[in-house]
Amino acid sequence: MTEWTDQKIVDGIRNGNLPAFTAYEQTYGKRLFYFLLAETQNPQDAEELHQDVLLKTLTTWNKDGGSSFKTWLYKLAKQALVDRYRRRAPDVQISIQELSELGMPTPQELQVGLSDETDDEPVSERQSEMIARLRRVVDDLPPRLRELYNLLARNYPDEEIAVLFGVKRATVRTQKHRLIEHLKKMMLPETEERR
Repeated sequence: MTEWTDQKIVDGIRNGNLPAFTAYEQTYGKRLFYFLLAETQNPQDAEELHQDVLLKTLTTWNKDGGSSFKTWLYKLAKQALVDRYRRRAPDVQISIQELSELGMPTPQELQVGLSDETDDEPVSERQSEMIARLRRVVDDLPPRLRELYNLLARNYPDEEIAVLFGVKRATVRTQKHRLIEHLKKMMLPETEERR
């Protein structure tokens, strides 16, 4: 009878050895599935995550890397759960009312300020002041936030911004939140001075 060490299980599964997979299921698989099921409350999601975690573990685990197979397996399972929750988290939306309260232009007004084309509609004095003020604040933004602001002003969806920046959607949401906080910080002192 074969004694199944972590390395033998991994090597066996990598080579398509059915007894190795059975040993995995008996040693780790059922417990990992129930751990994922407890977290997701959905058998299909738990099974999908279980398969993803096993595949990733088999392609990344190395016994010489310092972590036991079980530790690596659960570390990847926790990361998969976090990624799942992030994917399902609602997008951070920049509220028009919130920006308006900061004295910032609406998206329609902003388009007038960003466009180099001349429109038939005249720009009001209020719009001109708001656009000039916004341009000062946007010009002072760090380059990445300035680029994000310009993409958001042109109604780019998070998915496209993520592709353009080469990051995950969750990172875009985080950057949007930082942008909002930065704009609040930059706009509020000016707004309070005017009152």
